Amino acid sequence: MIMKVHKPSSTPGADNKGSVSKLIDYLEKENSSLENGGFFFGRTKDDDRFQDMITRTQAAMAIDRNIKGLKKKDSKFFMLTLNFSSKEQEHMASKIAGRKITDVAQLNERERQVYEQKMKMYTQKVMDEYAKNFNRGLTEKDMVYVSKIEHNRTYKGNDPEVLNGDKKTGDKKPGMHTHVHIVVSRQDATQSKSLSPNAKELKANSHHVLNGNKVTKGFNHEVFKLKTERLFDKEFSYGRKFHESYSAKSNNESLKSVATMYKNQLTPQEYKEMAALSDSNLNMVYRYFTKPNQAMLHKLNTNIQNQLSLKAKVQDQMLNGL
Repeated sequence: MIMKVHKPSSTPGADNKGSVSKLIDYLEKENSSLENGGFFFGRTKDDDRFQDMITRTQAAMAIDRNIKGLKKKDSKFFMLTLNFSSKEQEHMASKIAGRKITDVAQLNERERQVYEQKMKMYTQKVMDEYAKNFNRGLTEKDMVYVSKIEHNRTYKGNDPEVLNGDKKTGDKKPGMHTHVHIVVSRQDATQSKSLSPNAKELKANSHHVLNGNKVTKGFNHEVFKLKTERLFDKEFSYGRKFHESYSAKSNNESLKSVATMYKNQLTPQEYKEMAALSDSNLNMVYRYFTKPNQAMLHKLNTNIQNQLSLKAKVQDQMLNGL
């Protein structure tokens, strides 16, 4: 599973400093087919309850009217996407149907309703983790957000299947492709707290005073991704293998970041051999450098220790927060 917080510059349909209407329209067009039709769901200020029948107009108004205190150039909303792996989706759908499911179209109407309802309930709990991650005493009930479930993905012009003529741009991809788009207001429901997931977490002892209360600054993406993954496994009794986990992906990315750092300090052949390493353990880098100069070795050691310390800190924060 991949939990993505979109950068404002890459938000589909619109930037996030003006009205959300273009983004809502984009999500509506993505859901224009019968299979992807349906209302938005989430939480608006029009109703204290979690809602699952929010219209396009209500969705846009909920976000656009929740901007008190924000300046013209401030971000007004953010977009998150829950991208489930085929294996995760097949596990969920097959458990609901009591038989092997490899495509949403194989579910009957009742089974599909249950499948989508479970997706909505999971999304609501993800947004609770989102709110808590700001460390400001907030929960999902304090958020203003709207969400949309999509079941299809289509081929694009640069996909190999299109380039070799087997598929056309816009053709549906086979298999399970359920994902959830979430549009969340920057302001909480009271419009007294401004919340940006792009504000990086500062040191644990770095606080500021807000309305007389001392609070931790920033948003910890590592903790958020780990918690949403752990939440999925708990909610759906999913036995995740390590290679499927965010931790495994994070380890691989750490190795790549160290490799990139030294790319300009190695000969082309040395870098080629280093890049070919498949072991995600950063200690492999030690064994590769058979003749490093002392300065490089010291710098490499420092970076590895920093990476491992960060991971240990994230794991501690995650466990302490549960």
